[in-house]
Amino acid sequence: MDGKKKIWAMAILCAVASVGFVVPAGAEETMTHDLDEVIVEADRNTLPGGFVANNDRVGILGNIKAIDVPFTQKKYTEKTIMTFYDPNQPLNGTLANTPSIRIGSTSPMYTDFSMRGVNMNASHYYINGIPNMFNQTRSIPAYILSSVDIVSGPNTVLNGSTFSNNGTNGTDAPAGLLNGTTKRAAADPVTRYTQRFSGRSTWTEDLDLGRRFGKNNEWGIRVNAHNEDGGLSIKDADVRDKSIYINLDHQDAKSMTNIFGGYYDWKVNGGQRWLSASGVTKGNLAEAPNGKTDLSFDGQTKYNHGMLFTLNHIQKFSDKWSGFINGGYGHYSEHKNDPNSGSLTLGDNGKLSGKFRDYVSDSKSSYWQVGVSNKAAIGNVKNDLSFAVDYFMYKSKAVNSGSAAGQATIGGDLWNGVHIIGTPIAAADIDSVGYSKEYAYAATLADRFEFGKASLYAALQYRDTETESASGAKVSKDSLNPTFAIAYKPVENLSVYAPATPNPIPNR
Repeated sequence: MDGKKKIWAMAILCAVASVGFVVPAGAEETMTHDLDEVIVEADRNTLPGGFVANNDRVGILGNIKAIDVPFTQKKYTEKTIMTFYDPNQPLNGTLANTPSIRIGSTSPMYTDFSMRGVNMNASHYYINGIPNMFNQTRSIPAYILSSVDIVSGPNTVLNGSTFSNNGTNGTDAPAGLLNGTTKRAAADPVTRYTQRFSGRSTWTEDLDLGRRFGKNNEWGIRVNAHNEDGGLSIKDADVRDKSIYINLDHQDAKSMTNIFGGYYDWKVNGGQRWLSASGVTKGNLAEAPNGKTDLSFDGQTKYNHGMLFTLNHIQKFSDKWSGFINGGYGHYSEHKNDPNSGSLTLGDNGKLSGKFRDYVSDSKSSYWQVGVSNKAAIGNVKNDLSFAVDYFMYKSKAVNSGSAAGQATIGGDLWNGVHIIGTPIAAADIDSVGYSKEYAYAATLADRFEFGKASLYAALQYRDTETESASGAKVSKDSLNPTFAIAYKPVENLSVYAPATPNPIPNR
């Protein structure tokens, strides 16, 4: 290209750049392009990530937005439960997400944990707001739960009458509570069959069916069946579990009813992991053993079977008033051949010792609560008031051959396991002993005031407890239990709070 052509080309480019492009309207429309539809799904009831719900169950006050709750409390979602699920220790993974909780036993034979340093177990679990439907051996199955509320602290007054002790050492009061809410039928039908393989050869099958039916889908049914059989990660330990649970619910404009029930048949052979180091003298602690070593004797077993039933009903009387009824009944039996007191004694240089026991128990628990709630507003002050009365009964009996004269002993070490020495003595007939009992009655008044950015909580519970031994000896006590707290939100997504629960006021 010669010099003149280059000059003309540059002139044309400059002219185009200075004027720009002018496109007719019709041509502009033909150049547009619609992107494919993108659907972003999220659950409005959970916080970002989906692991924690944005509403907590605050006892008889009902569900309250999590950021407005002035207590140490969390509500974990089904996503959390299943993400940290372990078939042999169903809720341990979920509990470990709470800083105040430490898992007390890695054994599949027990459900022990500690909350704020106080020993607890699954007998302190609530299910649908009903206490003591499970026990130290048997935990709430994770596959039946849609959420778990964990209350770590003294504000358990809002949940009515409960056990007077922690159920493990029989002295300390529980340091909190855990409430599991069972799965209900969703709007979309659920037909799910799940298989899992874990441990050495544990094969697990879960069947989950959910349907809604009736006018406006008012009725719903959810069925969860479970079959588990095989060897655990601990060598020579195995599990068998056959359970079925059914949840039936009904909802309409003025009422909500939920009925839940189930039956379980569970057995673990082996799996001993409880040791007491009281027999070790200074300088004679053994080196850590191989984790594969089984510390159970041949024939060590723990068998637990039972049934439970819960009822929840809310009836709306008007825009301001509603009533509620919560109740439940549970019955379970246990039979175990294991070391007396549940643990082996660790001695010098890894020696293990103990006594054999044949232990049989039978326990029954029932709970009923009736109450009313009122939601009102006086000017800019919102007021949520609830009043409830509770009745709780627990009775149990057991026979234990561990202290029998001439009972067989257990001997061995950390590296080679243990074995029975002598002839085991069986327990007496369980019908030969009576039940020990505990009764609790409570009346609870709770109020929540909301004014502007602040909320004030106040509750007062009168509680009357009576325990009766199998021989008929009785101990009674009653008390007033106050609790109050204040929460303040300087901005929408930030809350500061200060709870206070004085010591109970004994009446006698």
